[in-house]
Amino acid sequence: MTIVLLAELVSTSVRLALSLKVISIISTLRLAQSVVLVQMFVLLKQFIRENNTIPVSKTKAWVDKLPALFYIPHVKFSTFTPLIVIFYIRIIR
Repeated sequence: MTIVLLAELVSTSVRLALSLKVISIISTLRLAQSVVLVQMFVLLKQFIRENNTIPVSKTKAWVDKLPALFYIPHVKFSTFTPLIVIFYIRIIR
C-alpha cells in the first residue's frame, strides 16, 4: 500500500512541477507583452515630440508640394474631371 501511495505522491509532485513551469512560462510571456507595450508607448511619445519641434517654414514648404504629389490624371472614357487630393496637416504645438 505504501508503494502505491508513494507512486501517487510522485505523480502528483511531477504534475505540480509541470503546472508551475507552465505558470512561469505564461507569466514570462505576459511580462514580455507588457514590456513591448511600454516600448511602443515610449517610441510613440518620442516620435510625437520630435515632430512637434519642426519649424513652421519647413512644414509649410512640404505642405505646398502635396497637391503635385497626389494628382490623379484624367481617365479615358470617364466623365470625371481630374482629381486633386489635398491633405491639410495641422501641427499641434
